[in-house]
Amino acid sequence: MGTIKLVSAIVVGLFLTTTVAMGQSDAFSGSFTLKSQVYDAQGAVKNTKSIPMSVSPTRIKISGINEVDPTSVTKNMGAKDVLIRLDKEDFVFQISDTEAVVLRKQDLQMMINMAGGSGPVKNSSTSPTTPPDIQQTSETKMVNGYRATKVIITEADSKTVHHAWFTKQININLGMLTESWMSMIPVADLMPMTNLVDDLGTPVNMVTYRDGSIYSTMDLIDIKNSVDGSSLDLPASVKLVTLQEMMLNRMKNY
Repeated sequence: MGTIKLVSAIVVGLFLTTTVAMGQSDAFSGSFTLKSQVYDAQGAVKNTKSIPMSVSPTRIKISGINEVDPTSVTKNMGAKDVLIRLDKEDFVFQISDTEAVVLRKQDLQMMINMAGGSGPVKNSSTSPTTPPDIQQTSETKMVNGYRATKVIITEADSKTVHHAWFTKQININLGMLTESWMSMIPVADLMPMTNLVDDLGTPVNMVTYRDGSIYSTMDLIDIKNSVDGSSLDLPASVKLVTLQEMMLNRMKNY
């Protein structure tokens, strides 16, 4: 797995392992940075990524989406940030200081149907045959400022073990991101433990071992329990266009 792809998986792991059965009043509102590191065979850090995120009960903003998702979705658009508007059921990819591409939930579903519903998560050759073993321990401690419980997740097929610390003090509302079809799109690539860990909260630290050696780490850092609402909205100077409009404009300027 490439470094960026690993980061993508970790971010998704962050979201999809988050408690989803909650009211909006219980949902986390704030910001944090997802810091991940990948190690080489000698145990030395070979790559570090830091991805700022802002969250409210109705919106999620991921900065540096081009680092998280290097697929054609963001490459072709040149998007760097994505705003997931759960209240409007759409995705807004900011491609410049003055323009953003909006993809509605219905548009994404149509694109997936036209593609035949094929996607990386549906590839049976890469899907594990043995369900991961999940062990919730009684060990608790303060991790990155939050009371957390240790969970050990073992994936026997890939000889991978995750030592994760989950806190219930951070619960992110996922809305439409929990729908099964979402696993087919790159932004949803942002969670390796989908549906594996239920009602444990959010992992604030995770260390992954492969073949007995450290492979990667993930930490939530710079956690703040408040967020400026304007950061989860588009400036008035930014024009929203559809994907089709963006493509037509680029063809005219080609």
